Amino acid sequence: INRFLRNFNLSKINDLEVFTTRTNAIPTGASSTTTSGKSGPAVAAGGGEVMFQFFGPKIDSARVREAMDKMTERGRIGNVSLVPGTKLTFRQDVGLMLQSVVINQKGPIRENTEFILSCVAQGSSTMSFRWYKNGYFVNVTKATRNMWTRLLPLDSKDHYTALLGINRANRLDEGIYTCQVGT
Repeated sequence: INRFLRNFNLSKINDLEVFTTRTNAIPTGASSTTTSGKSGPAVAAGGGEVMFQFFGPKIDSARVREAMDKMTERGRIGNVSLVPGTKLTFRQDVGLMLQSVVINQKGPIRENTEFILSCVAQGSSTMSFRWYKNGYFVNVTKATRNMWTRLLPLDSKDHYTALLGINRANRLDEGIYTCQVGT
């Protein structure tokens, strides 16, 4: 399947998985696919279902659908023969992928200087970002120091960026910072 999908100029395919669900009897198989955490089953005439799932950029959705339609027309998806009359369904689920967590300075942070942490993720517009220091939630509204958070607008690569800023660093700000992204 990977080889066939490469012919459709997809940007990148990650984590291709093939698994079956709700199988009663699959004479030869059925299938479907997804991108960007998208998934979709196709039901075989024998009452079974095979699902192909992978993660990739949202912009590849139309190409993936086209590739799956071509494979269905041929009666094969990879090495799986399709039962005549197999119907393809295509479902897109939003994936959630943490891209990076970075600081705007190299080396140790000097006291009384500002530093900003950036957390970049790809996924749903409803996802939330939470910052932690040494395993404890950073609540900027209750902080005694001048800290702030900001969520930047979606960029051209479908990435959201959350910022945590500390205006005047001091020893209390020393620690391990983590970013948690959820939906």
